[in-house]
Amino acid sequence: MRHTLAFMSATVCLFLTTACGPQSSNQTEHRIQPVSSVLELHDAMINPASDAIFNAGVEAPADEAAWTTIRKNAVVIAESGNLLMMPGRARDEGRWMELSWALVEGGRAAMKAAEARKTDGLLAASDRIVETCMACHEPYRDGRKMGAPPAK
Repeated sequence: MRHTLAFMSATVCLFLTTACGPQSSNQTEHRIQPVSSVLELHDAMINPASDAIFNAGVEAPADEAAWTTIRKNAVVIAESGNLLMMPGRARDEGRWMELSWALVEGGRAAMKAAEARKTDGLLAASDRIVETCMACHEPYRDGRKMGAPPAK
């Protein structure tokens, strides 16, 4: 019995040492890296998603499918704020990060409003997103601080 317990303990230690030890240099490193510029991110994700949310102010979602679409676009807005904070995209650690976080929060507010089917909450979230976008566009887009696409 003692030999079996000792053998099992040694086997577990050997497994943990090899499984949790340093990885081979042949393995690929997985790092978060941007693959598009801020402008490309806007064109592909932020602009279409924000337009869908803003359009709810013109015509309120009429059915479950419309609310689901709004919620999906709100997810895109919220996660886009996170993507804007990534190294390689973030323009500075101050105002850029504050505005990117505000975009996350605006998207989150739109998500909650869509889940609750609250048009007034969606309009308030839409206003918040517009204010965040305008506050960011003035110094970073209009001031031409957008920069070139990241190296690929």
